[in-house]
Amino acid sequence: MSLQLLVLATFCSWASGFRQMVRRMGNLCTRVSGASRALLRCNLYTAWKVLLRGQAEEVEAVEKGPLLLLERAARLRDKVCKPKPALQEHWDEAGVESIDLVIRGISGEILLEESGARSRTPIKQLVQKIRAMMDDLEVELVQLCLGTTVLNHSAVLGDYVAPSYGQREMELTFLKLHGPAVTVEAKSGREIKLLDSVPKPGERCHFDRSYKFLSLGGFEQKTSMRYVMTSNDDKATSAEQVMWRLNVRMPVVVYLNFRSSFHVRYAQSWLDEGRWERSILESTVSSGIPNGPYTGPVFYKAVDSGILDLYGSECGEGTYFVFVDVQPSS
Repeated sequence: MSLQLLVLATFCSWASGFRQMVRRMGNLCTRVSGASRALLRCNLYTAWKVLLRGQAEEVEAVEKGPLLLLERAARLRDKVCKPKPALQEHWDEAGVESIDLVIRGISGEILLEESGARSRTPIKQLVQKIRAMMDDLEVELVQLCLGTTVLNHSAVLGDYVAPSYGQREMELTFLKLHGPAVTVEAKSGREIKLLDSVPKPGERCHFDRSYKFLSLGGFEQKTSMRYVMTSNDDKATSAEQVMWRLNVRMPVVVYLNFRSSFHVRYAQSWLDEGRWERSILESTVSSGIPNGPYTGPVFYKAVDSGILDLYGSECGEGTYFVFVDVQPSS
């Protein structure tokens, strides 16, 4: 009898240990799966939290996010396999490979003569040449026009210009905007400013906090990117109230970098209503309390001109970070 009890106890102990091992293996598989999905979404910090900390809510969060790594591969494919300019067929039908371009000021004086301009000549290249001839002229204040049409800096000549048969010369008009391309306002009256560039790692995120950027992620690589320095006390603004207002005078792309997946939940309703889209740009990493270091989802929206209202997120983690690309690529 005692032998049977001993065998039964041993079996029960072994079965209990086996069940525990199965649970641990299941937990490990869940962590690995969640970390892998986070990597596909280009979120290294979340992958680390899922794999090492085993935070279930983070696994659930990455399950719902887009596969950013696959999207990035698709963007790279589109960049390498560049589409033809919008009016390329007109160039081909006219038998024109290049034209001599004349750019005049509003008073009629010739500012730039560009011989051999092709359909794929970047507008940005022409803008840079004009800017090089003028002192203290910010690139975003330069606009080239064909009639009443303003040429986007991220486009190419063939997206706007369609030469006729045998045409060898064409004119564009140069306009200089007065004042900054974007102005910013905090509805609370607290300090806010559009900087001329993005901060460097180790520099402050806000006027009223000592929190610092540990990394600028994908924002650091773009020379046309600007950072909106804000006051973190605006974090108490309701998601139904306007927190900051941007007055946009030319085509830009505005980016909102939230501090975490948890943070973005408070703003999800107005992000959806405003048709903000998830970006493939790598998030910043910043210090702060209570849950820092922070890194989170990035959303973006292209704005041609006008007023852009940014609403509150009413989150104790802080305000989101705002970046503005004044020379957005296609």
